[in-house]
Amino acid sequence: MAGLGVYDADWALCKVLEASDIKASQNRLLVTKDMVPGGPITRLFPELEELDEDGLNAQRTVSVTLLDAEGREKEVSLCFLNSNKAYRVRGPAWKLFVLESGICKGDRLDLYACRRGDDGERCLFSFTSKGGGPSAWCTNERKRVRLCDAAAAAAVQDYKRRATSPRAERQGHEGNAMDDDCTGGFLRHYGCCKASKRTREDKAPSRSWKDPPLLLNKQT
Repeated sequence: MAGLGVYDADWALCKVLEASDIKASQNRLLVTKDMVPGGPITRLFPELEELDEDGLNAQRTVSVTLLDAEGREKEVSLCFLNSNKAYRVRGPAWKLFVLESGICKGDRLDLYACRRGDDGERCLFSFTSKGGGPSAWCTNERKRVRLCDAAAAAAVQDYKRRATSPRAERQGHEGNAMDDDCTGGFLRHYGCCKASKRTREDKAPSRSWKDPPLLLNKQT
């Protein structure tokens, strides 16, 4: 820890990770209430214990830097939720921390409340140790996350490609056209002007029921 500029580290808690703690769709580490109150975390972050007028926890969210022994740094959020009476370390950075560190279901996670730097920045420091969890499950989960991320990146690239294609540029020009007092949206969707916007001369002549019917010339 000293090599990372961390000091005043107090061991706060340990947890054997569950599947929901590392699942990408959950995107959070769940810490039960009995692990935290009166310990180093609430002493370092007293706002987590603030109450509202109704006596319930105010559910303050604290931004905190999560560190580990390999030098990783992730900005996560720490908060308490009244719904399940538990603390959560959450945010997109938690998912990245799980993927980069390789932690898995069944591994042990130890958290320390600490400070670093001349300004005494409040941090959480994590140690992990392998617990012999189901490696196949973890491998499949990380593979699924990578495939989802790759699919999302491909969708973004496809969207950008379509947005800059010649066809999209033509459609953009058509949408901005204001020919014969036509609105761009109507022209873009229907390819013509609203009849109400045209003059009487521009409109197609309407057929009257009084006009004689067209007769076919009979060959004699």
